[in-house]
Amino acid sequence: MNSLLMNFSGVFADEGWDAVIASQPGSSTLDLSGIEGARRYCDTDAQTAITQAIAPHPLKAVHWIDTGDYHYLTALWLRRLTDPVDLLLLDNHPDDQAPAFGGDTTASSAAAAGCSKPAPTPSSAAPSPSA
Repeated sequence: MNSLLMNFSGVFADEGWDAVIASQPGSSTLDLSGIEGARRYCDTDAQTAITQAIAPHPLKAVHWIDTGDYHYLTALWLRRLTDPVDLLLLDNHPDDQAPAFGGDTTASSAAAAGCSKPAPTPSSAAPSPSA
């Protein structure tokens, strides 16, 4: 099974999990620690940088998402999906709320958007034929 450790804060190294995850076949680490505007709230520039950084990595993988400050990454991965999925969100606090201020993406707004995103229909998921 592929796995991707997305490092923003160094928490995996602090807890000793980085070596454990890295030792598994098919695992890789993505260093995102230099991206500004990504902690707790994710601004547009950070979303663009993160989306570009995760683009070459597989959807079918275990995605290790740093601390709760980066739960919004789920929404960035969900945007890549073209088929309906069941999303199981396990957390110790409610993550289904709109941002408290501004339009930046948060863990809460990302969860709300992911849970309410309508499933793509075959006609909307497929590219439209050119005329």
